[in-house]
Amino acid sequence: MAARIRAKDWSATALGPAEWWPQSLRTATSICVESGFPMLVCWGPELVMLYNDGYIPVLGAKHPNALGQPLLECWVEIRDMIGPMFRGVMETGRAVYANDLMFPLGRHGFTEECYFTFSYSPIREENDRVGGVLVTCIETTRRVLSERRMRTVRDLAARASQANTDAAAWRGAQEVLAQNPFGMPFVVLYSMDGSVARRVGLCGLQPDSPAAPERIDLHAAGSAWPVLLAASGKSEFVPDVRRRFGDIRGPVWPEPVESASVIPIARPALSRPYGFLIAGLSPRLHLDDEYRTFLTLVAEHIATAVANARAHEELVRSQHRTEMLADQARAAERRKDEFLAMLSHELRNPLAPIANAVQLMKLRGDGPPGREREVIERQVAHLSRLVDDLLDVSRIASGKFELRRRPMELAEALEKAVEIVSPLLEERCHDLRVELPRQGLRVHGDGVRLSQLFANLLTNAAKYTRQTGHIVVAAQREGEEIVVRVRDDGIGIRPELLPRIFDLFVQGGRGPDRTEGGLGLGLALVKSLVTLHGGSVTARSDGVDRGSEFVVRLPVLREAIAEENVASPALGARAASLKKRVMVVDDNRDAAEMLAEALRIEGHDVSVAHDGLEALSLIDEREFDVSILDLGLPLMDGYELAQRIRQDGRCATTRLIAVTGYGQENDVARARAVGFDLHLVKPVELQAILQAVESLHRA
Repeated sequence: MAARIRAKDWSATALGPAEWWPQSLRTATSICVESGFPMLVCWGPELVMLYNDGYIPVLGAKHPNALGQPLLECWVEIRDMIGPMFRGVMETGRAVYANDLMFPLGRHGFTEECYFTFSYSPIREENDRVGGVLVTCIETTRRVLSERRMRTVRDLAARASQANTDAAAWRGAQEVLAQNPFGMPFVVLYSMDGSVARRVGLCGLQPDSPAAPERIDLHAAGSAWPVLLAASGKSEFVPDVRRRFGDIRGPVWPEPVESASVIPIARPALSRPYGFLIAGLSPRLHLDDEYRTFLTLVAEHIATAVANARAHEELVRSQHRTEMLADQARAAERRKDEFLAMLSHELRNPLAPIANAVQLMKLRGDGPPGREREVIERQVAHLSRLVDDLLDVSRIASGKFELRRRPMELAEALEKAVEIVSPLLEERCHDLRVELPRQGLRVHGDGVRLSQLFANLLTNAAKYTRQTGHIVVAAQREGEEIVVRVRDDGIGIRPELLPRIFDLFVQGGRGPDRTEGGLGLGLALVKSLVTLHGGSVTARSDGVDRGSEFVVRLPVLREAIAEENVASPALGARAASLKKRVMVVDDNRDAAEMLAEALRIEGHDVSVAHDGLEALSLIDEREFDVSILDLGLPLMDGYELAQRIRQDGRCATTRLIAVTGYGQENDVARARAVGFDLHLVKPVELQAILQAVESLHRA
């Protein structure tokens, strides 16, 4: 610009030849030209313009004609805004400053929305009079537009987290977009259903406007808007809005809308959009890449809101279905238990007189010969045990089973169990070896039920071990547990059967003759009785024909337990105690609520916090078994929150699970260092978290 200023014939302007210029003008012009900051010198009553290279982008197409032109002739479109400010500086000598002031400039062939931060400073002549104005400015249009657009995007994200229904998602988007008429003079939202799009949101237009039909047939000829591309997932620019619908003016700008964009509302993983957005484009902005990106972000956030809302609705429906199925399952279980109880009682009624009749025959010495009588007696006893097992399983399942516990030596129960099974062992010519001390294995148990469960294990071993096989019963104390092992060299257990071996009605391999007999109740009853005693039972086998081993672990008697009968809660009540108190901490509300619902469906008691301070407040109110923490939390990150929890003595037993997008070794090490028990990397499937809660609690 220095060369252009020197070359210009200034004699044709109000300034006159350059050699006539006062020193103050020469100095101001020199400062202006040498500066890299946008600057403008306006001199004399006409405010003749001299400017530097930095000011050229401000002028746009007005350059180079603006050089030497009076200011108010150059900027005629804003003369009413800037004229009083310049006159004030010239008359009073006081500078003017403004921050992010909007000017509607006509520098690119249309009235453009522009923002500037600037100062107008007086330039004094040698006699101290104000001879001109020095303008320093910076255009802030890009930043102002970006901040305004990001406010819209943030508001959409916030509303998306609050929308629990499809209708609420669309309504929230409409309300947010109505607050930005500068960038979108009008908006119409459509949700697609098959080949029809239905209007679900509207702002900036009247409901009866031809530009906002309530229903659009996607395949109909002559549609008001070209929507086929958007329906297939691609945006479309519509340059002829005025030809299609006449003048449409938004609530802010006086100029009519010339063009619009039709943008699909879709998620990347979906083959078909949820709908589309028709946005009128500002007549005062150029459709550049930043404008297009903004419109795309708007559509993406609306898609997220719709997806979250529909997922929530599906979760609610799924929960209702789950509750209904659970009710049906409970009813079916109740009917089954009632039937089993009834069946057991009805079978027991005729068994009692048959057994009594056999005993009378023995006492009187009449009836069939001894061998036949023994067969009847043995089969009646077998059938009685089956009925007993069936009834016991039914009682446990229905929560009506009680233990009569007392301090006792486990040897008593094991000896009784061997006595019960001896006839079967002798019949099959098994070699039984018992390895246990007479004393020192004291438990707090129901002697009858302990004998029953060990008898069931021995019966199982006898049935599935070929004649002349070997069975070993060994018991010993290991720490705070008494461990009983029942081993055999029988037919073994198939690998696929092991995980289900303690389920009801599950049986090992048998031949067509069903010589092993049974209903598949014995081992299920063993597990129930062991659980009621506070213990555990496991099974192992190296495979078919490799034998099997069942290991029962029971807690050692604590000396503080008085010698009295104590009723144990039913299995159903014990199962209820496995419910865990879980805290979920995540600033993503949708993610937190969605995980909390899944945990509640599994029967856990769940509390939710969205930042570290809220989480600490929850801890002040109650204790938690497991806490699931997002590491990227506001205010206080997950690492600091974990440290605070670990420092709280009330949380000594709380298990901590970290959920994060960082999965390197040092990330895992850092999580471990602050006290996390488990480190999961996003994205994490819900099933993995549920399993983690279960496994950590058992640990």
